[in-house]
This record gives sequence, structure tokens and C-alpha cells, in this order.
Amino acid sequence: MISFKNFAEALGFNLGKYEVFTDMSDFELITQLMRREDYNRFIKGFVVEDEEHFMAYLYENFIDVRSLPEDENEVKDIINSKIPSIETEIAFVSSRFRKIFASSVIGDDIGADYSFYEKNIRKELYKGFFSHMLSSTRTVVPLRRIMLENYVWKKPSSGAGTERTLLLSSEDVDYLSEHDDELLFTLANESLSAVAPELMKYNSEGFSYAMHLSLDITKTDDEILSDLKKLLPIWRKELNLEEPEPKRTWGYLRERIIKYNIIPLMDLLMLAKFYTFGTKRRVPKRVLASMIYPNGERDGFGLEQTVIPFLEKIRPKIYKLLSEYKINKEK
Repeated sequence: MISFKNFAEALGFNLGKYEVFTDMSDFELITQLMRREDYNRFIKGFVVEDEEHFMAYLYENFIDVRSLPEDENEVKDIINSKIPSIETEIAFVSSRFRKIFASSVIGDDIGADYSFYEKNIRKELYKGFFSHMLSSTRTVVPLRRIMLENYVWKKPSSGAGTERTLLLSSEDVDYLSEHDDELLFTLANESLSAVAPELMKYNSEGFSYAMHLSLDITKTDDEILSDLKKLLPIWRKELNLEEPEPKRTWGYLRERIIKYNIIPLMDLLMLAKFYTFGTKRRVPKRVLASMIYPNGERDGFGLEQTVIPFLEKIRPKIYKLLSEYKINKEK
């Protein structure tokens, strides 16, 4: 059976082709990281690592959504009939990797990407684009109607009222007023973030953890900021959230992306999933390390303890790097 190293080289992998990233602009480098993430989702779908990605893989490559019938059973039959043979899939995905390894730079035209991020993601302040919609930023959003939909009729997971919806019905209020006013007082004063933390994580704002609160904006900026500065660490402790790590500079991240050979590593990690899917053989970290660091800069242990944790830390932020560090096409 062909080894992983020989398999990668047969598809065109050559570490020397990745030297181009050293002198690449910040914008182009981040664009290449984003495109790797796109390919990674594709591979997750191919190896059926993720059901959602698998369906996206089928729809993007084998099924014409416009021709699907309305009947759900007919749709299932079409999907099953469109799942290609393993030989066809392997040939299809192999061609994708040959394309990646041919030059290591995915795609030539980044104008569309730039236009999208320039117009939408890189903004520091979003003006309300509807009547009665207040301005917001990437970290502060005034409460909107759509946000209430997530909470009003849901039941809390903790606190004194787990059997009742977060918004008490008028019948509940009347009953508790008459029979248990102490419980009513407790329920009225429980903090939403404390009794329904799972709803704070899965929020319409796309935040890692959304916290809703009231601000007296008639107070001075200094007064508001002073109180927030006192309360933020207390709230995080009460909600069992870790203090955010100090933000690394883009220069620091870029240096390690290049130094650690992150982009060829991302490509080989994707290829390793594909190889394991086809051969049922896992690819050891030492093999990956020998291909990424042929001069012995790091071994499998160093790869697993230092490089991969760095990659996993920046991975969720890849699509936000342009906005986080205000990087545009000219930089």
C-alpha cells in the first residue's frame, strides 16, 4: 500500500512551492487561509465527518437543487441515487488536491473576496440600515426584536423556574401573585445569562457569548465605562467564563503562520483525512512533521504540542482576521 508521503508527492505536494507565502501580502495570505478553510469543509463532507458538510458536498458537486421535486421522499431517493461510487469520489477529490498542490496558491482572482470583506466585514461601525434600527459594532449590538425570539418562549436550564418559559404568561403572574409572591419576585430578578447560558452561546448576533443588559445612556461615557470595567471580570467569574487572552498582534500571528508552515500543514491535514478515509490507515504526526519540517525543526511531539494547538486557536478566527486587524488589499 502506498505510504502517505508518497501519496502526497504523487498528487504534486512539494514544500518548496509554499515559499511564495513568505513574501505574500497580508490580505493575500489571509485569503489563502480562508480558502483552505473552505476546502477543509469540503473534505469534512467527503469523509462524512460532518452530516451537514456531507450534504453540502453533495449539493455543491452532484445535485442540482433547482431540479429537486417538492415531495420529501422523492428528494431522498434522488440524493441516494446521486451519491457517487467511492472510485468516482476518490478521483474527484484527488483532482482537487492536484489543483491545490500545482502551485499552492488557491485561485487567481481575489477581487470578489476583497469587495465582500471591504463592504461588509471590515467595517468598525454599522449604521442602522432600517428605520428604527440603531447603530452597532462587532462587539456591541442594541437588543433587536429577532433576539427576543430566542428567549421569550424558551425555558431556562437553571434557576427557580425551569418549568416555566423565560417570559411568564399573565396566568403564571396572576397565580404566583396570589399563591407564591416570593417565587414570583425571585423569577422576576433572575439574570437571563445566568438561567439560560446555552441561549447566550447560540445567539443571533454571532457572538461567542452574548450578554444582554440595560445601560443608562444619559450618564457620562466615563461613568458607564467605569462601571463596565468593574463588572466585566465579576460577570465572567459568575458565569464561569475565562478572561479573554490578550490580543496578539497581526505581526505575531503572521510570523508564526510562516514559521510553523501553517498553510502546507493545513493542506496535509486535509489530505490525511482523505488518505485515512480511503486506506483506513491513520497518518502519524511524525510523518506530517517530517514532511512539514524536513530539516528536523520539529518532530511529531513538537507538532502536536505547539504547532497544531496554534492552528486550532486561530482557525475559528480565520474569517475574522481581515476585520480584526483592519487589513485591506493594499497592505
